[in-house]
Parts: sequence; structure tokens; C-alpha cells
Amino acid sequence: MRTSKIRLTALLLAGLMLIPALVSCNNGNGPADTSDSISIDVTDADAATTALVKKTYGMYDYDGYSFRILGFDQGCGGANLIDEDTGSEIWYEEMGSDNYQSAVYKRNKLTEELLNITIKPIWGGQNVYDLIALARRLVDNQENAYDMVVANIDRCMRAAMDGYFYNYYDIDTFDLRADWWDQKLVDAYSYANSKLYTIVGHYNVFDDYAMPVVFYNQAVVEENHLTDPAEYVRDGTWTIDKMMEDAAKITKEITGDSVMTVDDSWGFLDNGYVMIHFIEGCDTLIAGPDADGIPEIKINSEHYVNAAEHVYNAIVCSPSYLSTDNDNGITIFSDDRALYYYEMLGCINQLRTMESTFSLLPLPKYNEEQLKYTSTVNTVWSTALSVPITNTDVDRTGIIMDVLGGFSTDTVHTTLYEVLLGARLIRQPDTVEMLRYVLDSKQYDWSKEFGWANSFTNALAGMTKDTSFTLASSLRSNLRVLEKSLKLYVQKIAD
Repeated sequence: MRTSKIRLTALLLAGLMLIPALVSCNNGNGPADTSDSISIDVTDADAATTALVKKTYGMYDYDGYSFRILGFDQGCGGANLIDEDTGSEIWYEEMGSDNYQSAVYKRNKLTEELLNITIKPIWGGQNVYDLIALARRLVDNQENAYDMVVANIDRCMRAAMDGYFYNYYDIDTFDLRADWWDQKLVDAYSYANSKLYTIVGHYNVFDDYAMPVVFYNQAVVEENHLTDPAEYVRDGTWTIDKMMEDAAKITKEITGDSVMTVDDSWGFLDNGYVMIHFIEGCDTLIAGPDADGIPEIKINSEHYVNAAEHVYNAIVCSPSYLSTDNDNGITIFSDDRALYYYEMLGCINQLRTMESTFSLLPLPKYNEEQLKYTSTVNTVWSTALSVPITNTDVDRTGIIMDVLGGFSTDTVHTTLYEVLLGARLIRQPDTVEMLRYVLDSKQYDWSKEFGWANSFTNALAGMTKDTSFTLASSLRSNLRVLEKSLKLYVQKIAD
């Protein structure tokens, strides 16, 4: 069965802009009460998407077909951030009282009822290695055992390179330009603007957990009479220099031993990959598509080198910066001994029990002239959807995936802010607004955890221990090697 691809527009941004008006606010006298559940109303734009999906795809009847989705075991693969026992992006047995669980259940039920199918989860393992190994093995055995897999982007991309997944451009019924699919990923990972093997969208939540953020301690801001950095974000002046200027005001030795340690007060914390992390905020990529969709090295530009040198000088060389692990970072930040803390948004769960109020920010810009905030999605954290080459009816799969994606708009996607922020933070309109900045700053890099650029990223990571900035000379000696590595990497897609 075939149908022409249909472009559907839902005006989702207009819906998101309504969110601050739909949440209640903490009065500023301490942590908000978390005992009750917050419900964000469905916007007109979201409801219009549901109606349009029903109108567009309502003529399809698949006679009770069991649509099989291979994914992580419940409570695994990042789903533990939602629920350690039953958390899942793909399936719940019942509606439940949790808003996210209810949203996934409703999304699936709407799809089942519209298309006359049943959705069957196939639990494929507790980690991505077991899951992708199973996905590969089933294809190797020529078993038509699953219709779609939900796994991490980096592993889906690697499996695609080895020929395990369908090209979405070859699935005639699949509308990869529909608003419920992430168009930034489509544009970034469509090789030669004609080959794409994995996709994310409103169906997923872990692509948003995979966004880097700068957490900031509001109690420290108030105690030291600092300007709320959310104001800098709004007026476009949130830069690396501004962040480190504030950080210097907080950094001090408090234990009396005249030596700065993890027991003292720090302006800024990071987990050791600060060069990689903050260069990404300077509107840069290690590798990205050219105008024809062919990935190319981006680091041999004057802007990239200047941005890297600025991160090195402003942060790595600053006495206000502490490189530490996640456990120490959470402890120091929660104890009100740090102003800023870089982490993945998914780590927000570890901060929800801290007594002081906190919020989040996008990565700071290189300078005020930079036009937008940018941050690269962590493809190890983010999940994505792929279709195995053993699928015997990809046209049917394309329809079902679009319906799942479309129905996710006013179910799963509507609960996104609550899932990410929780009942406490969603009562803070400034935090909801800053989360929009974070999500809008998404970009995708062809090097991110795909393996071919490890020598370069390892060199960047190691630069935090260098006594001088050496990137320019390193580029001159390694650029040809990187270009060759990228060419070999993408040749599998080209073939």
C-alpha cells in the first residue's frame, strides 16, 4: 500500500509559548510543594495535530496487525530517569496516575484504534549494547522479528553504516518533514540530502534529556546580590565571559587551609570535558553537512580555533573552575558551594532533593555578537527510531510511525516540560522559559560519539591539563588524518 507524502504543520511553537501561563508559581519562600501532580493543558495547535492525523490516516485499516517495537527493558536505557521499575518510551500496560505514563498509553491507544493494530513491545536488554546486538542478530538471522527499534542515536547510526536499517527516504509513506520529527536532525544527518537511517521527534523524550545545560544555584545568586543570569539569556548577553565573571565572585577558600579543594566554594563546575562542552556553545561543529548534505570537517576555520582558545583562556585557565566527577559536582552544588554547574539535563533528577532553589540555562555564547545559543545533542543519551531491513512492509511501518509521531504531539510532547522539570521546577516560569532556550539550541554533529574523531576529541579533553593552548598546531598535524577518517566513515553510507 502506498500513499503520497503529506506535509503537516502544527504550529507547535505557538503552543509551547503558552506554557508559562498554564503553570503556577513558587512564592520564592522555599521549595515548592511536590505532593500534587501538574497538568499542562493541550493547546489548540496540539489538538489540531491530532485532528489532522485522524483525518489524514483514518482510512488505513491493518486488520489487527501486531506492530512490534524493540526497545530497552522497562526502567533501563535512561528510562530509569522516569521510573526505575517501569519507565519506558514505548509502552505501558495501563493508563496509571503518572502524567507521562498516561501520555504514552494514550498515544499508543489512539494509534491502535485509528489503524486497527496492536502495539507489542519487545524488551531487548538493559543496556544499548545488548539491545543493538539483538537488533543486529535478528537481522543477521533474516528474522522479521520487529518492525521498529528504539535505541541510542550513536548505536543506530553505527548499525546503519553496516547495512542493518532502512533509508527513510526510501519509505514512500513516511513523511520525514512532518512537524513531529526533529527537522534539525533530518537536516544534519541526511547524507547527500537523500539518505537517513534514524530519526527522533515528539515520540521521544530522551533526546531532550541529552541536552547539555548550565545549572545555577539561585540561593547563591541571591546571597551574593548577583544579577539573575536568566536576564542575560533573554537580552542575548549570556556569554562565557559573563559566566566566568560571576564565577570569580563566588570562588573562595572556606576551610581555612589556604588550599582550594572540593570542600571550598567554586564559581563553576564541569566534569572534565570542558573544552568540548563549551566550544559547542560557540556556534561550532566538529563535522557537519555542506550545502549538498555531505559531511565535512568544520574545525579548520578561524572561528573554531578562536572559540577553542577563548574557552581555554577563560575557563580552563581560570582559578574559578573546578573539574570534578558527577558525585562531587552534585554534592558541591547542592551544598550551595557552587554557582554554575555543567551537566546533561537528564541529571536534573539528582538535584530535585536539594533544599535551595536552582534553575538552568543554555550554554553561554562565545560573545554577544553570536546570533544564537547552540548546544550539541549527546547521541549516547538520546534515543532514536530505526527500521530493520528485514521489515517486510515498510509502507505500513511508515504510516504507523507517522501516526505514533503525530499522536505524540498532544500526549507525550505535552508532558515534556513536566517530565524534564518535575512538579517543583515547572512552577517556576523562568525555568520553563530557560528550558525553551535550551531545547531551541539543539544541533547535531557528525562526530558526536561516532568514533572516527576520537583522536581529536580526546586531544580536546586532554587540553584541560595543558599549560598552553596547542590546538592550532595539533590541527595542522592531524587535519588530514581526520578528513580521511571521516571519508572512510561516511563511505559506507555513500555505498
